Amino acid sequence: MIFQTEDFSYKIFYMYVVSLLALQIANSLQFLQSTLLYGFIFFSGLFIVKKGWAELNYYFISYGSFFLYCAVQSLFIKNSRTLGFLYDLFTCLVIVFLVINIIGSKRQIEKIMYGIVVGAVLFATIVFYYYEFSFARMVQETAAGLRIGHKLTNPNFIGITCSYGTCIAVFLIFENIERKNYRLVLLLMVSAIFSGYFSFISGSRMTYLTLFVGIVFVFFFEFLPRMTFKRTVLLLFLTSITLGLFFHLEAFSWSRHRLMQMFLMMNGEGSSEGSINERKQLLEAGLRLFSKHPFLGNGVDALREQAGYNAHNNYVEILSNNGVIGFLLYYLGYFFQCILLVRVREKDRLYTIMLFTMISLLVNEIAQITYYDRFTQIKLALISCYLVLEFQKKRRKRDYV
Repeated sequence: MIFQTEDFSYKIFYMYVVSLLALQIANSLQFLQSTLLYGFIFFSGLFIVKKGWAELNYYFISYGSFFLYCAVQSLFIKNSRTLGFLYDLFTCLVIVFLVINIIGSKRQIEKIMYGIVVGAVLFATIVFYYYEFSFARMVQETAAGLRIGHKLTNPNFIGITCSYGTCIAVFLIFENIERKNYRLVLLLMVSAIFSGYFSFISGSRMTYLTLFVGIVFVFFFEFLPRMTFKRTVLLLFLTSITLGLFFHLEAFSWSRHRLMQMFLMMNGEGSSEGSINERKQLLEAGLRLFSKHPFLGNGVDALREQAGYNAHNNYVEILSNNGVIGFLLYYLGYFFQCILLVRVREKDRLYTIMLFTMISLLVNEIAQITYYDRFTQIKLALISCYLVLEFQKKRRKRDYV
């Protein structure tokens, strides 16, 4: 019965991950996502109770310590967002706890990666549905200087979701080529192209950062170790085709503008647009707030309370709200993740995916708030599960197929 409960919990978790990505903007289906979350909590909790013991790994301890610090901080410094923020943080903590207790093999983690690809494709399909499945309508919108999905959600969410799903699909393509599972290779290629298209036209700069990290990983982990003349020609051909389409198709006109503007800003040239100026002002406001109480912080979500928005930077956000103490408690888990990833000896493709996930998070947190984001905490929990399985080999003795 224990194993049946565990298997059912894992299946619900898989569906929840898919829904977390796919249903971000499907308001009429949000109840389904909530139902899956409550089902995951109930059946996973039931499995742990039947099992008679629970596992606590280093990441849960780090994140749990950060939550406790925020809770204690809230006793002395309160604002209108205190209870809502603590609820979001506690929900993430519960999810992390349950994930590390139901994941028992690297194979299960790999299946979740497939679920992430499915979720990204479904999410892109829902956005596409809004445009009545018409590429022409999307091209018209981008040609007019509008970002895809701007009426549905923050276009950055489209870019972040689709770019991560695209990169995971590419890594899984190489894995299935080795396994000679060519039918799945074809499906993954279609998925990567479809979600990749939406990530490009989203105009999100974070998309370009994620894709850049993904390209670097593919080159160093997939092409460089097995570089031959044929692979070199193939790489140059694919690169030429991709760049040619990106720089000549009208559909990517707004994305080209955003990308070129980002390069100019990095080189200290050109002028910053409204969104960049707003981010700069929020960062400055966050740093000013941090300077008032640098060690203990100013209270949970204090920056939003004062400035009306968060910092759009995870590092500055935590420093301004929770001070150096909160910052160290939260990023202690990241520190252990990075140290253990460096020490892994068996560098298989799942390792590449975990390392890519970690690096892309560190890069994107320059322009994104993630410390109470459920999907981010799921990714970090999965990395910790992978590392525990890799180093200790103690959890339910399942082989990685």
